[in-house]
Amino acid sequence: MRERIMLLLAVVFWGFSFVFTKILLDYVTPLELMGLRFIIGLPFLYLVLRKKKIQLQFEKKDYSKILLGGLIITVHFFIQMTGLKYTSATNTGWIISVTPLVLALLSYFFLKEKIGRNAILGIVIATTGIILLVSKGELSKVDWLSSVGDWLVLLSAHTWAIYTVITRDISRRYNPIAVTFAMFIPATIITVGYMLFDSDWTVFVNLPTEPMIALGILGILCLAVSHWFWQEGVAKFGAAKAGFFLYLEPLATTALAVPYLNEQCGIFTAVGGMLVLSGVFLSSKNNGLHFLYNLSVFVRNNLFTMEESNRLKWFLKTALVYLGTPYKWGGDDPSGFDCSGYVLECLKTVGLCSENDDFTADSLLKHFSDKQELDRPEKGALLFHLNENSKAYHLVICLDESFQIGASGGDSQTTDRDKAWEQNGYVKIRPIKLRPQKTKIIRIIA
Repeated sequence: MRERIMLLLAVVFWGFSFVFTKILLDYVTPLELMGLRFIIGLPFLYLVLRKKKIQLQFEKKDYSKILLGGLIITVHFFIQMTGLKYTSATNTGWIISVTPLVLALLSYFFLKEKIGRNAILGIVIATTGIILLVSKGELSKVDWLSSVGDWLVLLSAHTWAIYTVITRDISRRYNPIAVTFAMFIPATIITVGYMLFDSDWTVFVNLPTEPMIALGILGILCLAVSHWFWQEGVAKFGAAKAGFFLYLEPLATTALAVPYLNEQCGIFTAVGGMLVLSGVFLSSKNNGLHFLYNLSVFVRNNLFTMEESNRLKWFLKTALVYLGTPYKWGGDDPSGFDCSGYVLECLKTVGLCSENDDFTADSLLKHFSDKQELDRPEKGALLFHLNENSKAYHLVICLDESFQIGASGGDSQTTDRDKAWEQNGYVKIRPIKLRPQKTKIIRIIA
């Protein structure tokens, strides 16, 4: 629960950052705001590194990449903040969310990675959403084409995508917080150096209370604390599951910008924003299963506690959602399941196991040792296959008295999709075959 709260707070801080930036741009320039934010945030980020005992040690060959990353992130923040000066925080929050689509396009043009039909359709849908956001639905007029702020924010989505591609390798080899800190150093030198020669520092000292508070939030919460919280969440749940929380970022921006800055959120803003998110959803890799998977994780852990009367229905529906998913030895997500990973995911979705549980077939049998054992299969029961020592080595879910669903057909050598199809290993429905003394049926839902 602690890490989920940290992920949620990180995304909310990032969403709110556009509002606080908008406030400060009435008093300082984009470059000055960047420098002030780094001056405040970098020491706190360093304290996070010390607290987590993360080393700031890089190989010499990586220095050039750190410097390049620092230059790109400087350009990125400058473009984004300049754009925000001429558009709303609400529009910024929604437009920035297209970054994954920009990454897909960059990967296609520069890394020669293929773009599937879903990705193309997602890009078209998201582009339609951006046009609605920028034009406010007045497509017949041409004024919206000169909306400099919105186009600069869209450009910043491209600079962030470039930054992500450039730093991807180094971020995988070192702690991401350490990499972020190192790349913020050249950005800080550039912006603070500009301020030393061109800024009136008395303006910063005499800032009114509101922008002063906004600056503290941007530096401490939106930079240092949010990066710390985000990495804690990713370390706990993985990037795929944590990534679902990012879809809440534009909602957080809108939730604060509308009442606090009196920004308008009309029908075209709402529709445009939802089209942008829909396009990103659709273009995600294995979007259908991964979206349902991430949605189930988010819902089951954050939104409600399921009533017993609905538990059996949702348990079986979840089981059928993953029909056809390839078998993968040790797999526990929609990219591939083994028998226990598949059943465990269905159990987690309806709250019968916790998010941190990691059971084998035999340990699941022991986990449910207090549940009723049945003589015949029934809807929603677990069917365990036992070896000579009465230990479970395989399990499936009973759909009714005659049919079962489970991940089967693979073995310890089944580690990728091609091998799974070769061995006919996937989540499949098959007739139930009972063997005396070799199977055990457990009712887990009353």
